[in-house]
Amino acid sequence: MKGTDFVRPLNFVIQWHLTERCNWDCKHCYRSGEPAEELPLEALKKIIPQCLELFEALRIRRGFARINIGGGEPFLRKDLFEFLSLLAKYRDSVQTFIMTNGSFITDSIGKELKKLGVRGVQLSLEGLKETNDAIRGKG
Repeated sequence: MKGTDFVRPLNFVIQWHLTERCNWDCKHCYRSGEPAEELPLEALKKIIPQCLELFEALRIRRGFARINIGGGEPFLRKDLFEFLSLLAKYRDSVQTFIMTNGSFITDSIGKELKKLGVRGVQLSLEGLKETNDAIRGKG
């Protein structure tokens, strides 16, 4: 293999933490102290094309590019759905997933996520009630 050869990955995932804020205080969390300042929506808009360019440069096939939206707790961002609507424009080539603790998920939010083309929701659980509550807090 020459130094300029490149092995193309089958898929590629960008894990994009939109906020460090969270409504829980889990024992294992990497967050500490005050959350960092969040990028405004205008700045996020400018990053989306850069993500698309990266997928293209890596020659990731259509449908094998993925952006996981997380945090903190992404549902604490008041502009989350506006941001997801921007990503929805690229749903034919990029899959969008949400990583959440699930405390804000309702039927109506689930329907809105589906409408916006979100392909899946990853809920954080640590086990059965007793184990989960010991790590993540009661409830």
